[in-house]
Amino acid sequence: SFYSNSSSSWTGTPNTLPGSQQDQATREMIMHQALIYGKHSSRSLTKYEDAINRAAQTLALEEPGLLANKGQLDVKQSKTALMQKREANASHAASARIRRINSLGEQMHRKTAEREALLAQLLRLESPEYKQARPHTYEGEAQQAREKLGDVETERASISKELASLKNKERKHQWYEKRKKVQQHNENGETPSEQDDRAAEADEEAETDTTVDPEGDASQRSLSGKSQAAATIAALQQAAQQQAAQQTSVSASKSTAASTATKSTSSRALKQEAARASLPATTTTTVTISTTAPLAPVDAAKAVASAPVVPADAKASTPRARKRKDIFRTSEYSPGVKS
Repeated sequence: SFYSNSSSSWTGTPNTLPGSQQDQATREMIMHQALIYGKHSSRSLTKYEDAINRAAQTLALEEPGLLANKGQLDVKQSKTALMQKREANASHAASARIRRINSLGEQMHRKTAEREALLAQLLRLESPEYKQARPHTYEGEAQQAREKLGDVETERASISKELASLKNKERKHQWYEKRKKVQQHNENGETPSEQDDRAAEADEEAETDTTVDPEGDASQRSLSGKSQAAATIAALQQAAQQQAAQQTSVSASKSTAASTATKSTSSRALKQEAARASLPATTTTTVTISTTAPLAPVDAAKAVASAPVVPADAKASTPRARKRKDIFRTSEYSPGVKS
């Protein structure tokens, strides 16, 4: 038949149609001859088969000589369809990956906030004040908070692992896109030095790009949730023990200072009492000596005659003897003592 022949069977046919009609008929003929799938059947084609047919028709319209070798046309259209499919899939995967990265980032922020709240709650439950206020219920509440913290740490580790994998893929995709742009510039006729510079810039930007991975290497570290929870709980317990030890040392120092102050106060009171006990005699003697006026000679003689007789050693030691000596020294009178 006419459709089963190659391009050579119809290229030699005389042209009996006008120019526009001839071009349209030729175009339809080329497109029909270029079909690969469903050429002699009316079945519905798959997406892949339809894409192959469109690629083959495009190539045949650009180069009608390919119709003489259907095998070469089949190879070229397969490569073209494969590249188009890969680019479409890569673009779709990149957009889906970006959406997933954003969603995981929001989940990570929420889990981090929840983790901080649980840590604050657990620290409050482990404090000595709370334990003293609720000695029977604090242990159960603390255990429940630890379990929630372990679950949150496990979820954060899973999210971090998936997020790191997606960010690595996105980084490679951006590197590939930059390299492809460099190759396109190369096809446009740039010099080798410009090509090398652009390639180096693309590699450097792909390696140091922070828009895709704002957290850097830290976002790729995914630790076990249980181990992180255990380490966090141990740190909280250690902090609570240190706080209790500090409070104990502060109370001990306060008691020591109070006892020292009490001792110093008591010793000061004893000294003051001893000073008060020693003050009256001295004061009386001083007042007596300083306030007594000198007596006349007659009064002095009467005082000596009326004074009781005491031993010599006692006279020297009593306050009255000292007083009499002072009077005699003042009046320059020496009374005679009867034998």
